[in-house]
Amino acid sequence: MAATYLAAGTAIAGGFMSAAGAGKSAKAQRAAAEFNARMMERDAKVAEQEAERQLFMNDRDNLRFSRIATDFVKNQQAYYSGSGVVSGQDSALVVALESANNADEQIRNQTYDSEVAALALREQAVGRKLQAGLTRMEGAAKARATRIQGMASLLGSASKAAGFFV
Repeated sequence: MAATYLAAGTAIAGGFMSAAGAGKSAKAQRAAAEFNARMMERDAKVAEQEAERQLFMNDRDNLRFSRIATDFVKNQQAYYSGSGVVSGQDSALVVALESANNADEQIRNQTYDSEVAALALREQAVGRKLQAGLTRMEGAAKARATRIQGMASLLGSASKAAGFFV
């Protein structure tokens, strides 16, 4: 009879150990998922900051380019005036307007490219935030499944122990 009690006690102890291990494993799974989610959120913030930097740098570059283009047109006009051509009329005017239009088009193109790049970075950020939420959900689901396995093991051990007395 003592052997029966010993076997039943061992089965129950094994079940408790399995359940305790499952609890610790579940906690570790949840912690790992939370860590991964935080890294994804950090990456999302970096992408958002990069998008803002992209737009800021474009604005700065456009200002610089605008000054250069303005100086270029002024120098064109000065060269025309220096050569005896009236700078605000006929061909000289057409050339000046064309230069200004080209500069404006270049600024529009650069702005468009910058906005597209910023949008892509913001979309990356949204994707990383969504992935972080999914990672948390997966971690919670894995932790629940592991706890359930631990409880099932404990119940199986209890059932096995009860079987010794039947």
